Amino acid sequence: MDKKGLSLIIATLFLISLGLILGGIFLVWATNFISNLSPPVDCNGISFNAEIIEEQNGEFYLDIVNMGNVQIGGATIKSAADGQVNVEEKIEFMLNPGKTESIKLNSINSDDKGKKLLVVPIIPVESYNKTFFKSCNDDFGSEVEF
Repeated sequence: MDKKGLSLIIATLFLISLGLILGGIFLVWATNFISNLSPPVDCNGISFNAEIIEEQNGEFYLDIVNMGNVQIGGATIKSAADGQVNVEEKIEFMLNPGKTESIKLNSINSDDKGKKLLVVPIIPVESYNKTFFKSCNDDFGSEVEF
């Protein structure tokens, strides 16, 4: 048996499989990259009230009422200190129009009392038969003081 011919076949199969693997990796990367280039989220139908409430046990909850005609898929809690905007917590939930939800906050504690926070909605967006969650611009947020 000629071993030299067999090693050429194995090398050819190896190069073809390597090319297919690299092509697949590039395809996944390009798909994610292009989906992130999608146009900004249309949050014009967003209308909500938000309030942070401290329970007797010292836990804090975000009470949110969806008064708009767009489903809310979550919220980003932001604070502004020393000229910098910090994301305190990002929470995911599904809130249909006209509904109310109370969500426990893990990053807020009693040391934060008196602080102004910005609650920015996140909405589900359908693209390429998949649902992505995109954050609205801070202009659509609701300032909350507790």
